[in-house]
Amino acid sequence: MAEHKSSETSLPDMDMASHERTFHGFVEISKIGAVHCANALVLLALVYKGMTVTSVIYLIVMFITAVIGLMMKSNGWVPGAVMTVLGLLAIAVG
Repeated sequence: MAEHKSSETSLPDMDMASHERTFHGFVEISKIGAVHCANALVLLALVYKGMTVTSVIYLIVMFITAVIGLMMKSNGWVPGAVMTVLGLLAIAVG
């Protein structure tokens, strides 16, 4: 019968610091994306209510808050969340 020789292959150690940075970056971008999806829904509600000028301003500021959120190291979702609250207030008032 054939002999089976087991060859040990050692895997390199995982770079945990790099793994942690990647994971936290993914979580932060996911938070920003979720908040801006909510902003897109608020924008659609503004358009539906016929608030054209407010919708255009909201869209421009929404992109600005997305860029600001991506440039922040942590809590990048906060500018988008503030934008969501302001949009909901605009819907309630208008």
